[in-house]
Amino acid sequence: MSLEAILNAVCYAAVGLALLLAGAGVLVGQRAERGSTVARVAGVLVLLLDLALILGARPIAARIGPVIDSVAATVAAAITFAYIGGLWAGRQVRARRPVHHGAVVPALLITMVLLYSVYATAQRLARGAKELGIGQGGKYEPERYKDCAENLKSLYMAFSMYAQDYDALPPAANWLDNEEIASRIVKDEWMHCPAVSNRRDDRYGYAYNTQIAGKSLNGKSLREMPGAAKTPLLYDSTSLQKNAHDAFASLPSPGRHEGRNYVLYCDGHVEAVEPGKR
Repeated sequence: MSLEAILNAVCYAAVGLALLLAGAGVLVGQRAERGSTVARVAGVLVLLLDLALILGARPIAARIGPVIDSVAATVAAAITFAYIGGLWAGRQVRARRPVHHGAVVPALLITMVLLYSVYATAQRLARGAKELGIGQGGKYEPERYKDCAENLKSLYMAFSMYAQDYDALPPAANWLDNEEIASRIVKDEWMHCPAVSNRRDDRYGYAYNTQIAGKSLNGKSLREMPGAAKTPLLYDSTSLQKNAHDAFASLPSPGRHEGRNYVLYCDGHVEAVEPGKR
């Protein structure tokens, strides 16, 4: 199943759960007195379901990003308001008053807004995943040891997913130690340029362009930022320590790879660039 199909299934499940909780609320409202044991137990069960959703999303959020925490919290809020709307409707029926009076309509409107927010977020994630080639029928697990250009493309995926979650590029300081970047780099070896490292030492060889570090993307993807195809993101660097960063000024000369250096641009493509011809 594709990632897009999974995200759509999540949306359908959220709507189904909201309808189920609204129906449960109607039944409780019709049959249980305000403050009765049944009403209290039903309320506690709804809160426990909310907690289970939020805590259950944590492992997924650790791999994909905090946007998953946000989706889980939104679904939890939606089903809570659905339950409240149903509960109030049931009490209106019990009291022989018009169902649409009181908190019913506001609660259900809030539920619909929250569910639409979940749908919009799922669509944004699906578009971002499609752009990055994630979840399109293959497992993202390339070979253990890759060449320099492939390493940079793997790092690009981490940056692009960070940008999708935060609508900005990460700060330059300690960028490789940034949890939201590091958690998306499947293998440590990919952070080391094979021309200067045995991939198990403390020599890295990649620098991050400080001219764009922390830059806001204003709702665009990393690929869509102005001048993306000509703006360096990461590149071979004479600075071999972890988290190296500068204003695109540390390209090795002569070039590290047969007289050229690899440069990763913000649109995701990698070029082998001769020193002095940037």
